Amino acid sequence: MKDKNGEHRQMQREINERVKKWGRATCYLGLALVISVGSWFLFFPGQALHRLWETLGRALAVISLCIFLPWLYAAATTFNLWLYGANLRKTDRDFASGKAGKWGK
Repeated sequence: MKDKNGEHRQMQREINERVKKWGRATCYLGLALVISVGSWFLFFPGQALHRLWETLGRALAVISLCIFLPWLYAAATTFNLWLYGANLRKTDRDFASGKAGKWGK
């Protein structure tokens, strides 16, 4: 029985490490996305770089869209891993408290 508990704790540690790793990636990609999208205002009409929209502005827009997809993937992966870890902890709590027996009846 102790071996199973050790396996569950190890699995929870691994999931927590992955959540932290993917969470950091999500934050870094999100920061890059905010910076790239936020710099679009320099190319709006009336701004200093508006005349360069056709060359630099469109390239910046493409870069922003290229950052968006990996950010979306990292955010979804982080959320799914976090949800899996939360459900695993809930299942372990239910089995430890004896609540899991009600499902077997």
